[in-house]
Amino acid sequence: MKKQFILGMLVPPVLLLLYTMGKSFLFHPPMGEDDFEQYKLGISYEDSDTKEEFSPSVFMVKKGASFEESNAQSLKGKPSILHIWATWCGPCASEMPSFVKFAKKNAGKYNILAVSVDTAKTVEEAYNTVQKHLKEKGWSGLNMAYDHTAVFTNDVKASGVPTTIFLNAQGVEIGRVNGGMMWDDREVEQLLSSIFKDK
Repeated sequence: MKKQFILGMLVPPVLLLLYTMGKSFLFHPPMGEDDFEQYKLGISYEDSDTKEEFSPSVFMVKKGASFEESNAQSLKGKPSILHIWATWCGPCASEMPSFVKFAKKNAGKYNILAVSVDTAKTVEEAYNTVQKHLKEKGWSGLNMAYDHTAVFTNDVKASGVPTTIFLNAQGVEIGRVNGGMMWDDREVEQLLSSIFKDK
């Protein structure tokens, strides 16, 4: 009888806890327009009103054993995400694990390019620095570009690192995030759908 009484006292609080957790983690209704605006504000999101193609400024990409110049216009055809970061950047280190997972998961949906702004005398030196860092951290599978002179980063007016720039399929900037964000945050997918909608 005593055991049944104790069990009866415990069951309601446990059920209430499970219900609350279920509502919090399993039932998460889509954000409304006001919620999106607040979320964008919280991660320093900026819309872009430009109708012009994104900067033709170049960065370097590795092709086989050598490096070639390329630019964002080479990404035309589907929505693109340019993520400017550096190995020495603290906020980059915080968000990069989630960004790597995001990039792998969404490789077919977006052109995703991680642009390193680790400056060096040569692109080979920058490449070695970045690849050593990626290997040490266990971050693999990223499409990489190298802005070892910081010319690209300056030309696109990145306010710092990390900076993430969103381009539509026509190569026009439609927005950017100045600073970091957690790419496995459950709002990110909705945010990107909102950003790229009808663009």
